Amino acid sequence: DDEFTEGASTILPAPTSNNIATPILTELTGRFTLDLTPPVISIVSIFSGSETTATVTLQLDEPGTAWCKAVRDNFNPPTINQIIAASFFSITTTANQDFTVQVQNLARDTEYDIYCHARDRGTEVDGVAPSAGNPGNDVAFSHVLTTKRDIHTMGDSTAPSVISVTPIHQQTGVDKNPVFTIVFNEDIQAGTGNVVFTPTGGTPQHALDITNVNNGLCTSGLAKLSITLTTFQADFSQCTGNFLTASTNWYVSFPSGVLKDDSSAQNVVAAFGTSSSYYFTTGAR
Repeated sequence: DDEFTEGASTILPAPTSNNIATPILTELTGRFTLDLTPPVISIVSIFSGSETTATVTLQLDEPGTAWCKAVRDNFNPPTINQIIAASFFSITTTANQDFTVQVQNLARDTEYDIYCHARDRGTEVDGVAPSAGNPGNDVAFSHVLTTKRDIHTMGDSTAPSVISVTPIHQQTGVDKNPVFTIVFNEDIQAGTGNVVFTPTGGTPQHALDITNVNNGLCTSGLAKLSITLTTFQADFSQCTGNFLTASTNWYVSFPSGVLKDDSSAQNVVAAFGTSSSYYFTTGAR
């Protein structure tokens, strides 16, 4: 109170000090405050870095925790409890500094509305979690509504994966004019580079340029290359003037980027046959 000043001329004997109230909330640092003001959320940006996630960059004007949740476009906004229960959150110990919350489990190529909620640390400013009885201040639902942002998840960010290869790895007795086939889990297209057939000993090595795919010609005089939906083929049987050496291990490989998926993202197929990880053996004749 202000008894020391006001009572100097009205109270006898004059008070020598003010009466200090007992603090209700005490920080470990010794400062006595009562913070009843919730944080202010500032949404900086939002982007979808994968088919099933969206990342929100935001700031709070004081240390605290932020939660974010996505709902389908034009659906009702989630309640504060629903946003917290989704459990996509992040903690910041610094005011007015960018941090991120990643929202997960979304459907690819889908429009969403994302809302965020925040809670401060109460009176705690010393880097520890708020103590019992000091739960922090939650922003109002009206403020949550101002955080709404639209996001469209990425359509396709996943590279094709191999389903099957023919001849199978380490198969023996393969025809000298084989039909080499790889089936993927999604439609593919040609990239750039070579599909390489290398015999035991390293020579002669046959590099088949993938840009010759579907041109109907025998690439390097050895094989016709084709892509049909999910399937790549190097068909040696249609180019009978030349053939692979008999009774030989043939290692097949190509680097990343020779094939890619048929989406607008053009996700590249990973390298195949690295470190001699795939080969077949031709028959004696």
